[in-house]
Amino acid sequence: ETIGGLPLLSDTLTTLWAEMQAGDQGVLRWSDPPSQGVNVALKLAERAEAFVQAHPDQRNVIRKLFCVHLAHVPNQGDPTRKSIWLDDLSADERTLITELSGPDQRILTTGDRDGRAYAEVAHEALFDAWKELRKWISERRGFYAWATEVESDRADYEKEGRRRSALLTGRPLERAKAFMETDADDIPELDGHYIRTSIKRQKTFRILTSCGVGL
Repeated sequence: ETIGGLPLLSDTLTTLWAEMQAGDQGVLRWSDPPSQGVNVALKLAERAEAFVQAHPDQRNVIRKLFCVHLAHVPNQGDPTRKSIWLDDLSADERTLITELSGPDQRILTTGDRDGRAYAEVAHEALFDAWKELRKWISERRGFYAWATEVESDRADYEKEGRRRSALLTGRPLERAKAFMETDADDIPELDGHYIRTSIKRQKTFRILTSCGVGL
């Protein structure tokens, strides 16, 4: 019994119905032994893994999409889904989202909020059921948790009218600079711009301070 369990069950039954129609026995069948129970997120995870296998050249883009854009990764605890504005993504990422949210995949859902199109994972159970996604997040948990934090910091900066006091400073900025050197390709453009603006602010502050001028 989980929140959103009925939509997930509906998705699973849709998949089993399609599998039955493709066969010749006319019976809905579950692939795992009954003793293992029925994990209704399994079919969703199987489609996600099959999608990755069918797009080998875009594996890193898919990983970034799910681990950075579509996941809220805390320092401790389970990842949860989050929404992403489509106009914040690259053309390649938007193309993948169109496929992932299509009727044959149903891995993501899309919608409109305040006049902007967004996407999110169809069901949070995917974070537990999809082994490859769990592996991706586990291998770079520190980076993905930091990416979640810096996105929140950048959002606060935007909400506060881009006040200089909301830019990164001190240890958070030094950590961001380190990730910019090692993981720049996986940092979203908006967050990267926020970090670069913070670095510029730091340099300007140091120059003016050395000249005896305060900001």
